[in-house]
Amino acid sequence: MYSDKELGWLVGIIEGEGCFSMTRKKSRKNRFAISFNISNSDIILIQKCKEIIDQIIGRECAIIRHSVAKVYYKPVYRVWLYTFEDMKKFLEVIIPMMFSDKKLQAEIMLRFVTRRILLNSVKSHFPKSPEYTKEDFKYLEAMKSAKNIIKSVETIRSLSQVDNDIVRAATISKIAELCRNDITSICKN
Repeated sequence: MYSDKELGWLVGIIEGEGCFSMTRKKSRKNRFAISFNISNSDIILIQKCKEIIDQIIGRECAIIRHSVAKVYYKPVYRVWLYTFEDMKKFLEVIIPMMFSDKKLQAEIMLRFVTRRILLNSVKSHFPKSPEYTKEDFKYLEAMKSAKNIIKSVETIRSLSQVDNDIVRAATISKIAELCRNDITSICKN
């Protein structure tokens, strides 16, 4: 079983290196692909993340090695989650410890995944999964908005000067909070 210290360490890695993704599948316009991954060239770091994630979800997830474009680049390793059930277990554990703007992405993902699991549990009398609705597409739009908040914050930080960092940090926090409220209301409607 993972310790609070290990979970805190993993959340720190997630805040810096983690990526939550929700996209419409190209092959089918009314299907979504969800995923979470941590990518890094340090295989030991990825293995430790995998160990903790395995304990959270109750089964083993894989580490994927990606080839690199240039011979002198280090290989990149990725631990990856993509099923609704794994994602739900994982998010329910990590969200309470998260604190950055990625927490908003995780919360949106958890709401979406929980909704789809519930709908899929009702489908036992139907041969196919329930179709995605306008409400599901609202989650996709909310996730895109949440990602744009993070991009905007990163851009402002990179452009800021040392003297203005404190003022900009307060402004960024206020903007992020306003956007978070807008996105939350989108998901509720």
